[in-house]
Amino acid sequence: MASTLGVEHRHPAAFKRAPLLLFLLGITLNQTSVIFDINLSIADVFAFLILMMMILTARMAIPLGPIVYFLVLSILVITMGGFVVPHLLPIEHSLLGVLTDYTKLVTSFGYFLLGVNIVRAGQARIVMRSYIFMAVLIGIIGVVGTTLPSLPRLEFMFHWEIRFSGLMNDPNYFALIQLIAMAFLWHDPDIARRFRYPALMILAASVLASGSKTGLLTLLILLMWRGFHTVFSSPHQGRYVSPYRALLIGVAICLPVLVLIVMLDYSMRMSVAASLDQVPALSRLTPLLLDFETGIEADGSGRDSAWSDALPIIGLFPLAGVGVGTYLGIAAEFSDEPILAHNTYLQIAAEWGLVMTAIFLVWVGILLLRRPAPGTNMSMWHSTRDALLVMLIGSAGISLQNSRVLWLIVGMLLAVHLFSRARQPLQQHPLTQKVKQ
Repeated sequence: MASTLGVEHRHPAAFKRAPLLLFLLGITLNQTSVIFDINLSIADVFAFLILMMMILTARMAIPLGPIVYFLVLSILVITMGGFVVPHLLPIEHSLLGVLTDYTKLVTSFGYFLLGVNIVRAGQARIVMRSYIFMAVLIGIIGVVGTTLPSLPRLEFMFHWEIRFSGLMNDPNYFALIQLIAMAFLWHDPDIARRFRYPALMILAASVLASGSKTGLLTLLILLMWRGFHTVFSSPHQGRYVSPYRALLIGVAICLPVLVLIVMLDYSMRMSVAASLDQVPALSRLTPLLLDFETGIEADGSGRDSAWSDALPIIGLFPLAGVGVGTYLGIAAEFSDEPILAHNTYLQIAAEWGLVMTAIFLVWVGILLLRRPAPGTNMSMWHSTRDALLVMLIGSAGISLQNSRVLWLIVGMLLAVHLFSRARQPLQQHPLTQKVKQ
C-alpha cells in the first residue's frame, strides 16, 4: 500500500494531554465557519497542537507514497495556478488567491497525516466517539427545532431560517457530517445497542432536517448498503437470526421495494410530497418525488450550470489542470455568477488535471476494495470504509476536496491497511505505548 518514514517514540510522557486534545478535536470537527472567505474550524487549533506534539517528540509516521504524491501535486498546482494559467489566459488573478488555496491543500494533507497517526497510536476511537457525541447532541437540537418550530430555537443553526445546518456553514455538508457519525457509530462494538439505535435514528432525522437532497440520497444508499451487508456478510450464529439482523434484513428488502412503489405510483408520490410540504425543511425534498432530474437542480441547487462550467475548464488544461487560485477566475469567463463545481471529482479534475486525479481516485479505490490483513481491528476498518463511502457519494453533489473530515478519514483508512501489513493489531492502547513497524 505505502511504506512509512517512521521513528521510535522518545518522550513517553510528552503525550499525557493528548487524549484531551483528541477529544476536543472530535467535538470541534462538527463546526466550520467562513471568515475572510476561508472555511475555518476550531478543530484546526487542536489538530495543529497534536501534529506539533508528534513532530517535536519524534512520533510522526509519514507514508512515503502519499508524501511524494503531495510534493508532486504541490509543484504542479502552484506552477499552473501561479505562473502558467495567468500567463496564457486573460483572467483576474492574485498571488494571495493562489496562496490561500494552496494553504487549504496543505491543511488537508495535515489532517491526512493526523488520521494516519491517531490510528497508528491506537487512539482513533477517542476522536470518533467525541465526534459522534457532538453530532448526536447537535442532531437533537435540529430535530426538536424542526418538528416543534413553536419552541424557542437557536436561529444561527438554521440556514435561511428553514434548513438546519448545525455548527456548519452549509446544510449539505452538515448532512454528510451526520452520516459520517452514523458510519462511525454503526461499527463501534463498545457502544450498547440501547444507546446506538436511538442515536442512529436521531442522526438520520437530522439529515432530513437539513433539507439536503444530497444528504437524503446518501442516507438511502447508506441504509441499503448496511442492510445488504448485514444480510450477506454477517456470520450466522445460532438457530435463529438476532432481532437486529432480522430488522435489517426487512429494511434491505422493503426499502428498495417501497421506494420503487412510491416512484411508480403517481398518486402516492403526490401524497408523500404533500406530507413533506408540511415541514419547511422537508419541502425542498418534494421535487425529487415530482421530477427527479428537475428536482436535483431545483430550489437554488444550481448544479447543472456549475457542472457545465466545470467541463470546459477541464478541457483547457486536461492533463495538468488549472492549478490553485484560478478556478473562479476562469469560471467567470463562462458564467455571470462563477461558483465552484459542486462536484469534488470535477473540481479536482479541473485543478489537479486528469493524470493526478486518476492516480488519486485509483488509490482511494484500492483502499476501499482491499481487505486488510488478519489481526486487523475490523471494526475500525468497517467504520472508516463506510465513512469514506459516505464522503465519496456526497462528493457527487458537493465540492469536498478541502474537507477536513474527508482527509482525516482517508488517513485513518490507510493506517488500518498500512500497519496491518506488519500484523500490528490496531487496538486501543495508551499513546505512550510503542508501535512496532
